[in-house]
Amino acid sequence: MTGRLRALLARRASRTRWGYVPTLPALVFFTVLALDEGIPTVLYLATLGAVCLLQLFRPTLLGWALLFVLFVLSTVSTLYTAAFYTSHGVPIDRRQYVLLQACGGVPTATLFLARPRMQGDEHGAMFLALTLAAIMIAPLFTAIL
Repeated sequence: MTGRLRALLARRASRTRWGYVPTLPALVFFTVLALDEGIPTVLYLATLGAVCLLQLFRPTLLGWALLFVLFVLSTVSTLYTAAFYTSHGVPIDRRQYVLLQACGGVPTATLFLARPRMQGDEHGAMFLALTLAAIMIAPLFTAIL
């Protein structure tokens, strides 16, 4: 078990760093949008922005998982919200929808493509990282869940 925990914070290959490049501007955009939600949400997203900056210099599995889960949930929540509104006859602004979908989908895709590779002795570390990240990120989406 301690091997898996160490694997969460072990330095990863530098080739995975390019996946964080589109993530940082999207996080800044989401943080600015969160100003309407309140200070706790802004602090949460600003902390994730700091994680993203750290990932550029010292990529880890847990940092990747936090950002990946955030953008997957963001993409899914945008899809769900748009489907809910349109099914109830509420018009949506397509430009805003496309912008929000791109801000979630592009980082999701790049983070998925640049995901850290597991070593032979790290079985289960990816699952553990994604589970911990889901537990940490889920409070941002409680209004939707």
